Amino acid sequence: MITTHSPTLISMPEALDVLLFTMKVTHVEPGKNALQITRMVPVSTTDSEQEQAEDVAVESYTINQVLKYLNNRFLDEAKDRLTKKRSRLYKR
Repeated sequence: MITTHSPTLISMPEALDVLLFTMKVTHVEPGKNALQITRMVPVSTTDSEQEQAEDVAVESYTINQVLKYLNNRFLDEAKDRLTKKRSRLYKR
């Protein structure tokens, strides 16, 4: 799981493709209380045959958020892998 306290852990090459990024989403319906949901999204630097066009927005957002956490000079390899994956998403 990626948190703001784990940039070194998530930059480990053997860990990067088995991570989950969590985000809080608020579901709102008129006349009802807002429902806060924690959503988990896998972080992947490799391409998959199961990826679909509608997943590109979620995956791109996830990669952008993880890249923010990796803003550290010791984490260049992980950032490079995520940046390459993001570029491949936009070439589809």
